[in-house]
Amino acid sequence: MAYICPMKCEGDKTYPEPGNCPKCGMFLKETEQISSKSTEIKMHNHDQGHKIMCICGDENCSGSCVTNCQCTFQEMTLKETIVTDLDPDLNGQFICPMRCEGNKTYPKSGDCPICGMHLERVVVFGTPQPDKESVDIKAYKKMLFRLILAAIFSIPIFILSMGELIPGIKQLIESLFTREVNLFIQLGLSIPVVFLAAGFIFKKGLISIITRNLNMFTLISIGAGTAWV
Repeated sequence: MAYICPMKCEGDKTYPEPGNCPKCGMFLKETEQISSKSTEIKMHNHDQGHKIMCICGDENCSGSCVTNCQCTFQEMTLKETIVTDLDPDLNGQFICPMRCEGNKTYPKSGDCPICGMHLERVVVFGTPQPDKESVDIKAYKKMLFRLILAAIFSIPIFILSMGELIPGIKQLIESLFTREVNLFIQLGLSIPVVFLAAGFIFKKGLISIITRNLNMFTLISIGAGTAWV
């Protein structure tokens, strides 16, 4: 059995043993598993003679497998974002999108204990999907709220810090505040951005240091924290 990087970092180069890609670190996949996830679109004739696009190959498919496709969900409906060829019994479980632990899944949503990435719901072709709002959508809405919160406080900081470079705005700012007051206002506005909107990054960065699984959260938390200080 041969194993290959799912990102094709080295083209079609294969490895005799499972493990992580030496280029990107992704979990190597069996070549048969990759070929089984073909995205070829097939057409089937159904009850009323209508042809419906299908990618799972099931003659009884209603076309739902196409809407379960990762690109369809991610780019059009923002629903479940992981499509796998795992056992159907794992449908609805949660898995790390970076596959840090291979195909290991978790029963509840959360963060990957290795890299800190938000766990994604496993979606298996041909299995019914939940009608209620998924945890992925809830996580997306929570992140959107953080973005809006950060923008509300960051825009005034940008104006106060960079406005002095714009003729007219510089004089207006200087007429309202002294330099010291200006800096203290920027400091106060930055606290909600750093510790509320971006607080989760520092939490994940700390966990990555404690567990010695250094990742992008380690880099961002150290870099942003140092810049803020």
